[in-house]
Amino acid sequence: NAFANLTTSNTTFYTSPSDSRAIIQNIQVANDNSNNNNVEIYVHDYSANVSYEIAHDQLASKETVNLAKGPIILQENDYIFGQTDNNNSATLTLAILEINRNE
Repeated sequence: NAFANLTTSNTTFYTSPSDSRAIIQNIQVANDNSNNNNVEIYVHDYSANVSYEIAHDQLASKETVNLAKGPIILQENDYIFGQTDNNNSATLTLAILEINRNE
């Protein structure tokens, strides 16, 4: 698992190691704020040096959602990052399965 507080700046939550691939099963986000909160999640493809938006949602006050609608595969050095409207107003939990390619 990986845990993070979301902020208004893009923050990297997890980077797949250089010798591993990773499967992201869940991207759970909880809005801790008393207001609605927009959340955006991206994956950066290291080999192509391109980022892709993979999820976005507006969470109501105290709402929790899973933004992963299916498994997300990260190759070596790929990373997942995101942001929200308000600093430290939402928490993120990633469920990750890492597969080391050298074992």
